[in-house]
Amino acid sequence: MLLSKFIGINRHQDKLASDLIGAVRDATALWALFSDTFSESELEAELITDEDATASSVRAAIKDTLKRANASDMVVITFAGHGTKNHRIVAHDTSIQQLEQTSIGMDELAEWFRGSKAQAILCVLDCCFSGGASARVIEDTPTSRDIQLELRELGRGRTMITASGLKEYAYEHPTKRHGLLTAALIDAFTQQDDAFSLLAVLDDIQSSVRAEAAKIGQVQSPVVLGMTEGGLMLPNFLRGKVYLQHFPESKAFTVSKDFSGLETAGFPSSVIDVWAERFSDGLNDIQLAAINEHQILSGSSVMVVAPTSAGKTFIGELSGIKAVLEGRKAVFLFPYRALVNEKYEDFTEIYADKLGLRVIRCSGDYLDQTTEFVKSKFDIAVLTFEMFLSLSVANTGLLSRLGLVVVDEAQFIADPSRGIVVELMLAYLKRLQAQAIAPQLILLSATIGQLNGFDEWLDVQALVSDTRPVPLEFGVLDRNGRFEYLGTDSSPKIEQLLPYGAIRQRRKKPSSQDVIVPLVQQLIASDERKEKILIFRNQRGFAEGCARYIARDGNLPPAQKLVDRLPTADQSSTTEALKESLNGGTAIHSSNLTRDERVIVEQGFRDPKSNLRVLAATTTVAAGINTPASTVIIVEHDFPWEDRDMTVSQIRNMAGRAGRLGYQEAGRAILLADNAIERSRLFKQYITSEPEPIKSSFEEDNVGTWLVRLLAQAIPSQTKASSKPVGILKEDVPGLILSTFGGYLRARAQPTWAQQTSGLIQQWILRLLKDGVIEEFDSRIHLTLLGRAIAESAMSLSSSLRLVEIIQKSRIGMLSPETLMVLIQILPELDDRYIPLFKRGKREHVWPQSMARKYGNYLARLLQERCSGNQWIYYGRAKRACVLGDWVNGVPIQTIEERYTVQARYQMARGDIQGIADTTRFYLSSAYAIVSILDPGNTPEPEAMENFLTSLETGLPSALLSLLESPISLSRGECIALAGVGIRTVDEIKAANPEMLEQNLSSDTSTALQQWIEGDAIN
Repeated sequence: MLLSKFIGINRHQDKLASDLIGAVRDATALWALFSDTFSESELEAELITDEDATASSVRAAIKDTLKRANASDMVVITFAGHGTKNHRIVAHDTSIQQLEQTSIGMDELAEWFRGSKAQAILCVLDCCFSGGASARVIEDTPTSRDIQLELRELGRGRTMITASGLKEYAYEHPTKRHGLLTAALIDAFTQQDDAFSLLAVLDDIQSSVRAEAAKIGQVQSPVVLGMTEGGLMLPNFLRGKVYLQHFPESKAFTVSKDFSGLETAGFPSSVIDVWAERFSDGLNDIQLAAINEHQILSGSSVMVVAPTSAGKTFIGELSGIKAVLEGRKAVFLFPYRALVNEKYEDFTEIYADKLGLRVIRCSGDYLDQTTEFVKSKFDIAVLTFEMFLSLSVANTGLLSRLGLVVVDEAQFIADPSRGIVVELMLAYLKRLQAQAIAPQLILLSATIGQLNGFDEWLDVQALVSDTRPVPLEFGVLDRNGRFEYLGTDSSPKIEQLLPYGAIRQRRKKPSSQDVIVPLVQQLIASDERKEKILIFRNQRGFAEGCARYIARDGNLPPAQKLVDRLPTADQSSTTEALKESLNGGTAIHSSNLTRDERVIVEQGFRDPKSNLRVLAATTTVAAGINTPASTVIIVEHDFPWEDRDMTVSQIRNMAGRAGRLGYQEAGRAILLADNAIERSRLFKQYITSEPEPIKSSFEEDNVGTWLVRLLAQAIPSQTKASSKPVGILKEDVPGLILSTFGGYLRARAQPTWAQQTSGLIQQWILRLLKDGVIEEFDSRIHLTLLGRAIAESAMSLSSSLRLVEIIQKSRIGMLSPETLMVLIQILPELDDRYIPLFKRGKREHVWPQSMARKYGNYLARLLQERCSGNQWIYYGRAKRACVLGDWVNGVPIQTIEERYTVQARYQMARGDIQGIADTTRFYLSSAYAIVSILDPGNTPEPEAMENFLTSLETGLPSALLSLLESPISLSRGECIALAGVGIRTVDEIKAANPEMLEQNLSSDTSTALQQWIEGDAIN
């Protein structure tokens, strides 16, 4: 009789233990092979994984099996999971703090083996007892004596195969998703012609593991301890029914529109039922093309370019759930925190609540689950671009556990400010392919022009479609009511959309409302299309004014239910404007709204039964917020603060919001023009022109910033004598630039560009050596500690060096977090942050004095550095510092708005305040890392800095931060209101009078808190 236990553990209770991706697959694969190869009468096999693999259950399973085996039995025990440095195997419930009591020692195994009566025992341990990124080891454990001699005396007929030597690492293969040892065993066991001796294939198994480890730049040599007489004869193993059920062979999946066809790809009915409920019409054409033609379910990497609402995101979800079902991790990346939060909530409802998957997020705020991400304790993670790049570079090991990376809004690679992050992220993933770390890539992009070699650079397939679920009429309307457009059949047409005389001048000068008001009235009047109208404006003030005058003149019923839901605490001037707009069936969407206000507006606009019919929004809504409309009106086509026209792609993406599936046969997008001549020009510029080709944001003028960031993520060179990373060969440094999309494009266009750039790189190396950013020895380049802090910062190289210069020459002494917050206002990135300044008269001149009184004369004088003689730069820095001081100390928003608005046209609005705080927080974290290297004795404690960053994010003083621990989310205004009545902690909330909570919180919040308090008391 063959008695067998197959144990695999991916997930661990202890937060300090990283989760794995291949251990359960290892155990399942070996269990399935044995089950297919031996008959039920010959085999007793048990598969023990994850939550079932506790220390007690694993110990009992192994010990009892060995104890009851008789002299005619053979025992096979395999374990895949973590080992420790002191030679113990880690169970699901192992506690790192109580390691001896909650894990199983190798000495215990040896004792059980020697005491067993079994004829033969084979034990396979695919874990390791050393350290290393992505290795199967718990790092923070003691190192014990070498027990190899003890293990060699296992008894007669006993064979133990360990994945690596006691001082080596044991790795998971990132693409095969098995431990290297298990993968080699499976190959060896299934490639024999007949029965074979284990001894005969051991050399091949060991050689295979060593070779595969070398491919990923590592060293791993399996060790065989003991040996069974005769070499232990085994049959040729079969990949039969059981194996194929758990591991469908990699093949071309072909499915139909009906979701049930996904069963052939290994999706369980629970998942299929959830999708079928969401999408009653089944899979659409682009999703079918992604599955059937581009084979995304077989691991193919694809870039999908399609109009808004074409179903691109679900292509990522299909691939993501497939990865999760195979034991891997799926990561979804988005450009904005708002998108991360929206998708996190969506995925939590769909995949966590309904299917039990672990969904986490990291967007750069105090709610981030970074520990879970770094330790791989998730199935689906949703992150911003910046957070993923930062965490993945600092924790390379987690990348080998990723099965899929979905990059939404991939066209951001061309963005002047954000493009560098996207490009560095993709270049990093591309370079890691040399170490066989190659997660599947799904890149999603709204309408763009030519791919310009982007797909070739990344080595991904391109799936390009202009098919929309709802066809689009797209054109330009002039002030005579004439609409020139492309119909749904793409043919040019002109019609009198508004009757003559409908457009009339309403004020002293012509304005956009002359057109918008009658246009909205006419669209709403027919109501055959169940109109929801989205109006894009290029400034927040314009969006707010637009919503107000439509609410006043549009004759729309009030959206009273939404008005009733508006938060009452810490209101801004925009809150009143929003309330006024909602009373006229209209709403505002801009950065001046709080998160709660934005959620209310977005949900109301999406609801077909809501009286909210018109949404006046700034252009950021085009970047992916889920607000489909029947008609989109684009009023402006330029960016006033940047003095440039919008691109064709930007206009197309705004227009793409038109058309609500299930409500209209066609959507309509309308640009506004002043006259027939401009109508004709805009029609040619935006309607019939091709979008711009995708490009890189790389510029030679900014080589230094690109270079230090690439050095931070570079794959180190190896010496012949040592496997340790020892820096980057000096001659390899130019290749880092060439590895980017920008380098690829330039080298393709100009064959000699690489040689020309090499000289420029050498000049930069000399400058970086001089500035202490890098160091050189043995012709190899290393980042210094300061250089790494600069490279991992969000600031440009020049800004970082400016900060270094100021810190080195200043005499501030001990830096508080608030002092550092003020000091970084000198950075160009903060100077570029818009702040309202009225440049006539002297009313803005008071801020340096106010700032000096609060922070001291010396700090006020430091802010005069690098102003280039421009006093307004200085006034802006001082004003920002004063605003931030009020914000972090909990001053009500309306008070801050009134205090810093010196002229109505240059109003200090909530969006300005929040924007200044967010930008400062973003760069303050980087500045702190740099200052900690430069002046460690005068640097704030990490905990104090972390608390201050949370204060900057939330606008709450440190004394109120404990309120954020409430299980029911509290807004800034609610926290301030509670503090006003003496409630500053969660315990004080629980002890408070219910009437007091009702008086100071919204009805929804107070009700939810009361339910939580009552439930907690019952428990």
